Amino acid sequence: MLQSIREKATGPLAWAIVGIISVPFAFFGIEAFQSNGGSDYAAKVNGEEISRFELDNRVDARYAQFQQMLGDNFSPEMFNRTQLRSGVLEELIQETVVRQFLQDSGRRVSNARVLDFIASQDAFKDADGQFSPELYRESMQRQGSSTAAYEERVRAYLNATQFESAVRETSLITPAEMQAEWAWQEQTRTLQWRRYKQSFYKEAVAIDDAEVAALYAERQDSLLTPERIQVRYLELDPNALAATIDVSEADVEAIYTGDTERFKTPETRKARHILLKDEDVALEVKAKLDSGADFAEMAQQFSEDPGSKGNGGDLGVIARGVMVPPFEEAVFALPVNQVSELVETQFGWHLIEVTDITGGDIKPLDEVREQIADSIRQKEARAQMADLQDQLEQLTFESPGSLEPAASALGVELQTSAWFTREGGAGLSADRGFIDTAFSDVVLNGGENSPLINVNGSVVALRLAAREEARTKTLEEVKDQLVAELTRQKTQEALTAAVEADLALLESGTAWADLPDTEAVVVNEPASFKRNASSADRALLQAAFRLSGAGDQGRASLTNGDMAVVQVTEIKDGDWDTANEAARTTLRQKLAGRISASDLESLIGALRAEAKVVYARSADDSES
Repeated sequence: MLQSIREKATGPLAWAIVGIISVPFAFFGIEAFQSNGGSDYAAKVNGEEISRFELDNRVDARYAQFQQMLGDNFSPEMFNRTQLRSGVLEELIQETVVRQFLQDSGRRVSNARVLDFIASQDAFKDADGQFSPELYRESMQRQGSSTAAYEERVRAYLNATQFESAVRETSLITPAEMQAEWAWQEQTRTLQWRRYKQSFYKEAVAIDDAEVAALYAERQDSLLTPERIQVRYLELDPNALAATIDVSEADVEAIYTGDTERFKTPETRKARHILLKDEDVALEVKAKLDSGADFAEMAQQFSEDPGSKGNGGDLGVIARGVMVPPFEEAVFALPVNQVSELVETQFGWHLIEVTDITGGDIKPLDEVREQIADSIRQKEARAQMADLQDQLEQLTFESPGSLEPAASALGVELQTSAWFTREGGAGLSADRGFIDTAFSDVVLNGGENSPLINVNGSVVALRLAAREEARTKTLEEVKDQLVAELTRQKTQEALTAAVEADLALLESGTAWADLPDTEAVVVNEPASFKRNASSADRALLQAAFRLSGAGDQGRASLTNGDMAVVQVTEIKDGDWDTANEAARTTLRQKLAGRISASDLESLIGALRAEAKVVYARSADDSES
């Protein structure tokens, strides 16, 4: 099976899998997928470890993403962290399998395309909108990664987009498939329907105390409130500390005049190159260039870099810090329009020509004043943080039964968290390290201050403030909930019974017009709809378009809680002759996407099934 998969890699289809897997690599924290090393793994995929650190980071990031998306509607009880962790681990396994497949297949995009993509990312641009190598390197350092690792992830993503586009463009769609899809997509159905009002049946429902008590007895095991706690904590926040630091104009000017190189606009160079694997051939090409041969023509004829040879060797704009050192040194040493001597790198021998130089000017002080002041604040804050952290550690150790002495000595506010469970909460209590520390034995049962922990860059010490053991909720606490549940249940039973009774009459031969009229039913006049019409209830249309043909009837649970009996009286397929060129193009793309998505799913499934995955289970391992 694996051999057949690898054979597919020679065509574009196999590569479209990256369109699903690699996009998150590039846009939702590429470096979060880098292993932190060590033997503490969550799973091994074909011998490659997925570390617990990596898994924890992804789970925390996903949890935080849910919090941000839901805002005030977020509740920790909405998410089971164990299930979330399991799902995220499977994502990481699939991503690892796909990445290994790509690496084994040996497909790579050119360095020029990788660098152009990186230079286009807003996160790496300065205030002038120009690519900043300094910001790029600093960003990688903050993420605990390297530029080389990031560039490999970008290369995988670019491979993905290239081949995903190719698969869509080369999907073969027959005219018959197009016409059949159009007939289905543009089909119109004429419907008549009866709406059964939920409110009518709900008003007739009566719930007595005995029913509530019986349901409570039945549900007691599930009516649990999990253990929850509150903690008091001290937080040393470097950003908040930096905001309190005053910076003098003299300090700003001293840094500006003492390091003018730091405030130059980034120098960039537009360059082209010819890559050759054989040194003797490279020397021959160099001789031709020295004799007046056109560089672009020589690149198209001889260069072995498939990504740039078609463009005459053009690499676009190059900034410092993104090319391999020998190449970069040559580029930034060359004057404009002069061909370099042979430059050797791990890729082969290069002949390089710089065609344009921009940047390199010193920015005026007014433009960088706040930047300098902020760097001074951050530096001073780091120095103060180190001292404050030492003091906090000493004070919490000396007074293990209280955080108040440390709060008083350091002038830091002693805060109290909201209630949270072992699944986490909001703010700091969404962080896994914070949760684990709060529920550790020394804090939960020992009554002591916690060791210092790092939470999103802040240093935190905490201790238990309040604790509620897991317990079964009382009947009074859940009575309203149970009454509402019984009411919904009885209402739905009555609704369903009414609908089923009318459907039975229709099936027995009763005409639509002869069905009984009641206060609970609203009869609608026949109307025609396409399947994606916005003028009718979505559930009603879905039920109607699932029916086999004219004369058939079915039920629908409407979005407002009502139910309906719907009957199709006429069906008209979409007329292909009415489809203009734009509609046909859109339809073709839709069909190609559906076919490629199906193939992608099959291929990912095959790769996953073929992979040897070892899960860590405490001290034991299990394979799948």
